[in-house]
Amino acid sequence: MNFHKRVLIGSIFHIFDFTIGFFDILPDFIGFLVIASAFSVHSTREANKGLILSLILVMTSLIQLMVPIPNMGLTMLPFDGYLGVLMIIVGALTILHFGYIFIVSNQILSDQDAKFPKVFMIVQLVNFALLGLVVHVTSSVALTISLLSIGLSVLSMIYFFIALIQRKNLENQLKLIDFTELGHSTV
Repeated sequence: MNFHKRVLIGSIFHIFDFTIGFFDILPDFIGFLVIASAFSVHSTREANKGLILSLILVMTSLIQLMVPIPNMGLTMLPFDGYLGVLMIIVGALTILHFGYIFIVSNQILSDQDAKFPKVFMIVQLVNFALLGLVVHVTSSVALTISLLSIGLSVLSMIYFFIALIQRKNLENQLKLIDFTELGHSTV
C-alpha cells in the first residue's frame, strides 16, 4: 500500500468523528497509527520526524479519549489549565504533522506541483489563529468566527482528500512506470 493511500485511510480516522454515546467509532489514534505506518516505510529524515510526531499524536489522542473534552457546540468555551494547554499543543502538533505529510509527499512525487500543501497549510494556520480569537471576543462574534472556522475546515478537508486521492493515483503510476522500466511485466 502506498504512502498516500495510508495517509488517506489514516486521515479518515483522524478527521471524521463519528460517536455513538461516548464511543468513538473512528478513533483518532488508529488513524495516527496508520499514518505512522506510512512514514515508517520511508527512510528520509522528514519521514522519521513524521513517524515520531504520529506516535506523539497517538499518545495525545489516547489522553483525549481518557479525558473527554466537553461538547462545545458552535462556540468554544475558554479552557482553564491543562485542558486548554493540551488543546493548543494538539492543534499545533496536528498542523506540524500535516507539514511532514506534505514534505514526504513532495519527496515521493518530486516533479509535482507543491501548491497543494502551501494552500492547505495556510488555511490550517488561519483557522488555528481564528479559533484562538474566540475566547477573547463577545459571544456573537465568537459564533461568527466559529462558523467561519467550520466552513474553512470543511472546504480545506475536501481539498485535502481530493488532492490525496490524486497524489495516491500519481504514486501508483510512478510505481508502475518504475516497475516496467526494470523490464518486468505488469501482468
